[in-house]
Amino acid sequence: SIKVYGSALSDATVQAMTKDETPTPEVPESKEQYIFHKDDATGANYQRIPALLTLKSGRVIAVADERFGGTHDSPNNIDIGVSVSDDDGKTWSDMTGLDTSKAYQGVAYGNGRFVVISSSKALYSEDGINWTQTTLPVNTQPVSIVYGNGKFVVTARSPQFAYSADGITWT
Repeated sequence: SIKVYGSALSDATVQAMTKDETPTPEVPESKEQYIFHKDDATGANYQRIPALLTLKSGRVIAVADERFGGTHDSPNNIDIGVSVSDDDGKTWSDMTGLDTSKAYQGVAYGNGRFVVISSSKALYSEDGINWTQTTLPVNTQPVSIVYGNGKFVVTARSPQFAYSADGITWT
């Protein structure tokens, strides 16, 4: 049934009316581990735009914007933070930052490898943590990278493109 009151009830009155006498069960101590947090190894104040990827090997890779000084976009310092888990997300590696002062334009995953593009360079990694630099044949700044049909394809601001089967050797 519904009861209508002529005035607002005090907090104490509402608590007394709705008191649940059922004992509260003990809650086990949380074993959660935050992947992204302000005290991670990158030193970033904020994280935004997280993403997770599970590889065929079972490794889970977590990435997010690591933002220094504020949550706003450019021209603020924003790096890419990467952490990995090899036990279905129960534990995570320390967050490492991919230095984005190089103005990376995009990232793609294919053929067991990540590829990030910037200027006339690319970085590749099989684990998302350790990166190796290679050179793109494109003379102008690339704008995007995709992976499909067994190839990475990079497009540039001018009518140029580059492609690679492995993300290391480019044509």
